[in-house]
Amino acid sequence: MSVYSALVSSRGCALTVRKGDLHNQNWDEAARLAALNAYAILDSEQDGPFKNITTIAAKLFSVPTAFISLVDADTIRFRAAHGMALADTARVPGFCGSAVLQDKPWLVVNASADQRAAANPLVTGAPGLQFYLGIPLITPEGHAIGVLGVADLVPRRPTRKQIEHLKHLAAAVIGQMELRMTARQAIAEATRMVEEKNAELSQSRLLAREIDHRVMNSLQLVSSMLMLQSRSAESADTAEQLAVASGRISAVARSHQHIYLAADAGAVRENCQAYLQRLCLTISEILHFAEGRLNVEGEALDLPSDKLVPIGLIVNELITNAAKQGATNIRVTIQLSGENQIMLRVSDDGPGLPTHFSLENSKGLGMKVISSLARQLNGTLSAERCDWSDGAAFTVVFTAPQNEDFTPIIA
Repeated sequence: MSVYSALVSSRGCALTVRKGDLHNQNWDEAARLAALNAYAILDSEQDGPFKNITTIAAKLFSVPTAFISLVDADTIRFRAAHGMALADTARVPGFCGSAVLQDKPWLVVNASADQRAAANPLVTGAPGLQFYLGIPLITPEGHAIGVLGVADLVPRRPTRKQIEHLKHLAAAVIGQMELRMTARQAIAEATRMVEEKNAELSQSRLLAREIDHRVMNSLQLVSSMLMLQSRSAESADTAEQLAVASGRISAVARSHQHIYLAADAGAVRENCQAYLQRLCLTISEILHFAEGRLNVEGEALDLPSDKLVPIGLIVNELITNAAKQGATNIRVTIQLSGENQIMLRVSDDGPGLPTHFSLENSKGLGMKVISSLARQLNGTLSAERCDWSDGAAFTVVFTAPQNEDFTPIIA
């Protein structure tokens, strides 16, 4: 029989434990088991740090066997060992059972000459266990939950320095267990906080969408009132200005509407290309465009919802102006342009830009609105001749949002 067999044998290995042997006079078995279970280690597999500690302990004493055992209610569970296989065994008052009752090292130098162990069958017979040293694994609250031990078949008298080293290794075992428990608790707390934050974020998104919805309805109401007022205006000029104001307010409402109707109700970012396609479909219906006259091209780019409103208003204004100038085909393009740049372009096959046209000198309200919206995007506005017709092309180039807000998706 090996040292290992002696340590885990469930019968015939009892040591006599007298009342005086119980040095931990404040023993509370229920509290001890609760402390043990709190570490959630009973069913864990042997791992590197604990295995390394037993190897160091065996080499420190030059013995064949070292182990870490945890004492459950009725079972001794070996969680790491050097020189022995791991196998749980019934809890009986034996070497490990006695060691865990202490708050100081349990040392048997020469079992045959030790009245506590001399009559033990494992000492008098096979395997002839003679040396055992167990350091109780004591939690910060004072509960002994297991043992870091070394054993041999020949008598040994360890030095005080060796015992102190083994105490330090036992403290390292508890330190590892504390660290893992703290990590588990931190992960659980972080998970809880993330779940709470996600719930708050979801609530904020729903609130933002509700605001968009209310803004959309309010703007549509104002637009309708202005249109009704234009029909009863005393002068044609006043009627036209009221109609223009109504159209622009309606455009703002449409921009909010298509954000509100996003496929992902909880999204704070949206595919800008898909948003523009929905918006342009509505504009086509309002302007009575035949299918194919107004197209959206480019790349699918996820942008924050707050960027979509100025983009939608720019597109609405430029499409409306192109239609007034007689364009029969209009293209809206959204795509990456260089490093961290996004290009928004509206081009048409209309009569083109007037001679000597200048954005800086333009007095039209439409151009002023577009310039203002471009500045909201921190972008630059330019106008040139269209590259696929004799018409005009207006381009806004702006910096893409930071990585956490911007995700390009090539369609």
